[in-house]
Amino acid sequence: MMPSVAKLGSLKLTAILMLPLILTVFAVSRLDSLDSNWVAIPLALLGINLMAAIATNAAFRRQPALLAFHVCLLAVIVLAGIGALYQYDGHVELVEGEAFDASRVELTDFGLLRQRGPDSPQFTQGRITVDYAPGLIRQSTFSDVLVDGVAGHTSARQFGDQANMTIDGYRFSTSFNKGFAAVLHWVGSDGDILLGAINFPSYPEYEWKQINDWTTPGGENIGLELELAATVDRAQAWRLQSEGSNFTIKITLPDGKTARLGRGESLSLHGGQLTVAELRMWMGYRVDSNPMLQWVFVAALLSIAALSMHFYEKYWNVGRDRVTEAGGQRHAAIS
Repeated sequence: MMPSVAKLGSLKLTAILMLPLILTVFAVSRLDSLDSNWVAIPLALLGINLMAAIATNAAFRRQPALLAFHVCLLAVIVLAGIGALYQYDGHVELVEGEAFDASRVELTDFGLLRQRGPDSPQFTQGRITVDYAPGLIRQSTFSDVLVDGVAGHTSARQFGDQANMTIDGYRFSTSFNKGFAAVLHWVGSDGDILLGAINFPSYPEYEWKQINDWTTPGGENIGLELELAATVDRAQAWRLQSEGSNFTIKITLPDGKTARLGRGESLSLHGGQLTVAELRMWMGYRVDSNPMLQWVFVAALLSIAALSMHFYEKYWNVGRDRVTEAGGQRHAAIS
């Protein structure tokens, strides 16, 4: 029994098992069709390998610090594997004034053991500003939000490139993806009233093609193009924001005819009337959660501390014995 367990804990097997772990992590990071659940498989195999090594290697029992290092390393592997099974990762775009809706998050990773995503709404998007240096070099992103609290109370927060926002274990991170959104007001012939926003492509990355399509509640497919009165001066520092933006929305009808609407202007379409209410900003967020991440960090720190203690005891004692031995030899020579 023990020889077979010893084979499971061999260092050669550890080196072999590291290869599928590296390949799996690389594939998960590159392929959208794979999620973090696959990482748990090579981690489980490495965990079995390490447990067998701890159980059969007598050197660990003779050196407590070395044993502590391997136990902490095992904890890192186990916690990382559990974390992969609880991983939540996705992307969402929010327009100024819009409440976060978890059902609109585009998931890229959802662990097998995770039961649900974040509750919504948890916060409402406020003002968005992005500062640029000359040459379109992005400097600072600021996102203001109103976070829902207990008993109906709300609190204002601001975060951006330098700091994330965490709510109930879910981390919201701003991305480079942001732009303008046209807020449209629709009054149908049947009396239905709708208010919504159409996001244009990321700005200023796609400044040259601020276009989108929209199917009206009346069933008519129209083209929308944002035309800003002021263009970006790449030689100057500037701030991207919705306030003070002069714009028109070019509307292309199915028959090829076009119309331009400014803020507050309306156009009669099939099945109702469309009004351009205003122009706002939208921000793209990454939403992620891994409940084991902080414990993996703690276990990693403890493993580093244990390994440092092991080397300290090993080399400090050897150096001290050599000094003592050399001192004894000198004393004998003098005698």
